[in-house]
Amino acid sequence: MFNEYKQPEFTAPRTTLAPTFFGKVMTAFSLAIAVSVLGVWISFNYLIEAYIETPALMWIVIIAEFALILTSGMWSKKKPLNYWLFSAFAFLTGISITPILLAATIVGGVGIVIKALLATFLMFAAAGIIADVFRAEAPRE
Repeated sequence: MFNEYKQPEFTAPRTTLAPTFFGKVMTAFSLAIAVSVLGVWISFNYLIEAYIETPALMWIVIIAEFALILTSGMWSKKKPLNYWLFSAFAFLTGISITPILLAATIVGGVGIVIKALLATFLMFAAAGIIADVFRAEAPRE
């Protein structure tokens, strides 16, 4: 009796999620923030005394950052190299902002700096995930 009734077949259309430009940018930026946080952590734990003793080390890191910026046109299209050098730039940025963050920790404490870095990373990671899921393009004005 119940075997005679057949449910109509329903097949959902197949959809594929293609990452958008905005999603790629937000994801790359959130990963750059995470690598910068790693640079800050390593700098706070291992390099801060060297920064205080020899301030010229900070200039070496800043010159290396500028070198990466000025040569980015040459390596931006080379696939595995561009990821490594972009990560190196983010890491060097984390190292170079450590003296500024040290001054902020003296005024406001370590907790506020950690919360700010974590909130920035999570905000851009969420924006990248939302842009990928909802396939939202960047607003054009």
